[in-house]
This record gives sequence, structure tokens and C-alpha cells, in this order.
Amino acid sequence: MAKQNKSEAETDKEQILNQTEEGFITLPVNDGEFKNFIKSLLGNPQSISKGMFGIFEINYDELRNINYLILQRITQQNDGSLAKFSARIFFSDNSSVEFNEIDELLTYNEVRPISSVSVHMSWDFIVTFPDKKIPEKQKILISFVSSGRFLPEFDRDSVILLHKPEYERGFINFRIEHTARTWGADIESLLTNHINSILQKDSKIKSFIRRYSGKISFGVATSFFLSSLIYGFVSANSFASDRIEEVTNRINMFKNGSLEALNNKVDYLTNFVAGGAWSRYYFALVVFVILSMVISIFLAAWVEGSADTQEPSFVLLTKESKKHKDRVLKKLNKKWLSFFAAIITAIITGIISNYLFSNFFSNIA
Repeated sequence: MAKQNKSEAETDKEQILNQTEEGFITLPVNDGEFKNFIKSLLGNPQSISKGMFGIFEINYDELRNINYLILQRITQQNDGSLAKFSARIFFSDNSSVEFNEIDELLTYNEVRPISSVSVHMSWDFIVTFPDKKIPEKQKILISFVSSGRFLPEFDRDSVILLHKPEYERGFINFRIEHTARTWGADIESLLTNHINSILQKDSKIKSFIRRYSGKISFGVATSFFLSSLIYGFVSANSFASDRIEEVTNRINMFKNGSLEALNNKVDYLTNFVAGGAWSRYYFALVVFVILSMVISIFLAAWVEGSADTQEPSFVLLTKESKKHKDRVLKKLNKKWLSFFAAIITAIITGIISNYLFSNFFSNIA
């Protein structure tokens, strides 16, 4: 009976060997080790996510640098190998192109006249850590998006959706799915430092103007309107003093106390009042103040619209996107020129309006 069992076992072993020769694979691990290996590949690792907003330009050279940086760190510090790479470029017409090899991405040439607005890259690594015998899966994802207006879907389970749709500036997100905390922290530091080198520093003057654009526009409008009010008040006092002095001088011409002198004084005062110089002057002053208010509102809107701009970011992966960059920067420069033109216009308009008001009413009465 034992002999029969032995022959059955030998038969099973021969069948397994025959199956292996026909294409089946056998692993030199026990059941526990095999379960741990599968769990390390299919389990739920921890993750580190980070979003960074700013000004940047991404082209194929920068994508190549990022890929080389990540591969170099993995191969130098860990016994790891790249299991999978994927990338996707999104365009301004809501279309996209997906790649499964880095060389396909770096040599891609889009023939359509469309701009690239975002690019997403992911790497799957099999890494064996020094304190573990079984290799484990690690994943790195990076997203470059040129503007908060664009939020394309690229594998919702992978892409970080940390964003601000109302935010015009570009943003860079990355996520690290890891099974070793120190490894994940090291990759986070690597990517953070590299992204900081990509982000461009904004001009301090432009940043100040943009941040306080509302206050600056309010200050320009208020200054213009208050200067008009102050000048109107000073002009009214001057007008009143001149008229009083003129009336006093004319009345003093009739020094004698005769009835004829008295009649002359009465006639002069009657004619002066009937002439309506004071009424015309104050009516014009009210019109001047109202026009100043309208102009101040217009100047405030002009300054606010010219100053409230965001420096753009670009994903330059097509010829059209490079042309789009030139158009956007040209338009942005015009807005900055418009801002300074608004400030100068406010100053010149205030001077001219006060000058015209003064000279127009200098000969009244």
C-alpha cells in the first residue's frame, strides 16, 4: 500500500515537471513567503501627497531630467527596477495622448495646431529594501498643469486632484505610494527640491501690485476725487473772496451820502445778484464734482483690471503651445503697460481738469 502511494507521489511530481517544461513557472518559496510577496504587490501602501503652485515652463528636456533624476535615485540607493512607466499629455481641445514608454513620450511630435495644457507621469518600481527579503511595489506620480482652469482626468485613483480651479497660475502635484516611510520621505525631499528649482520667482514689484491691486485702484480713485474736491473748495473760497472784494470796491466808489449814490449802490447790487454769477459758479462746481466722481470710478476699474493679472505657466510640448506662450506674454506686457498708463492718466487728468475748471470760471461775473 505504501509502495502504491509512493508511486502516486512520483507520478504527481513527474506531472508537475512536465507542466513546468510546457510553460508553467515554479517559485522556490513556501506558502507564507508567496502570500507576503503577493500582498506587497497588491496591498494598500501609504502615500505622501504634495501640491505646489507657481510659475514654470515644462518642456521635453525637463521631463527627461525628472525621469533621469528618479531612476538614478532608485537604482543608486535601492535594489529596485522599473516595472511600468506611463504618461499622458492633455491638449487644449480636450484630447489626450497616452504613452507606455519614456522614449515614446520624449520623441512625440504633435502635428495638430493645438496647445498642450498638462502632462502626467507615473512610475511603478519593484524595490527590495535592506530589512526585507521580499520586493515591494512603490509608485511615483507627478502632474504638471499650466492653469487651474484645466483639470483633466488621468486615472482618478492616481492623479492628485489638489487644485484651485479659480487659480490662474500653474500647479505641480505629486504623490508617492510607498511601503517604507523613510524611502517615501527621501523621494518627497528629492522631488520638492527639484520642483523648487523649476518654479520661477515672481517680480517683487509685480507681486506687490498684484496682491494689493484692489487697494491701489481704490487709492488712485480716492486721490483723484479728493484732489478735485479740495481744489473745488479752494476755488470756491477764492471765487467768493474775489467777488466780495469786487463788490466792496465798487460800493466804496460811491462815497457821498447823496440819494444818487445810494441809488447807484442799489442798482449795482441788483444787477450783480440778477447776473447769477454765484448760481452759475456753484452749478458748475457740482457738475465738476460729479464728473470727477465718474472719472475716478473709471480710473479705479482701469487700474484694477490692469493690475489683477497672474504670471502664466506653460507646458511646452507642441509647436502651437510655444506660439501660445508668445501671445500670452505679449498680452501680459500690454496689461502691465496699461497699468502704468492708468496711473499716469490719473495724474494728468487731475491736473488738466483742475486747470480747465480754474480758467473757465476765472472770468465769471
